[in-house]
Amino acid sequence: MQLPPLLKYLKNEIDSLYPWLFLLDFRLPDGTTFHFVHNTENITYKNTEYIAFPFQFELPEFNSEGNYGTWNLNIDNTERVLMYDLERLRGAVDSEITITIVNAAYLQDGYVDNQFKITVLETRFNNNWITFV
Repeated sequence: MQLPPLLKYLKNEIDSLYPWLFLLDFRLPDGTTFHFVHNTENITYKNTEYIAFPFQFELPEFNSEGNYGTWNLNIDNTERVLMYDLERLRGAVDSEITITIVNAAYLQDGYVDNQFKITVLETRFNNNWITFV
């Protein structure tokens, strides 16, 4: 759904009352799906509950030929929430991750600012983070 003019205006403001949220739909090769939101509380978007969970992106860099590198997605590993599935599914290689950016004030309206789909090529982890490449 296309952003209405008001949301386009709000997107370009430096300071906004309502935050832009990053939603993560993480679909493992066996069909199991996790829904996370980079937020301090759970939210519901399009009848799906997204669990507040720490994660961060390292965005790809573009080179002079217009090609871009790989995304790195770091998900908190301190509680080992995903470790069972990672071990069971070869590090979740070939999983599909959908990243959706929405405004907290318009969750019920279903507006999407941007959406990306990426496929996991490699997985690394340590005591603090799981990194999907």
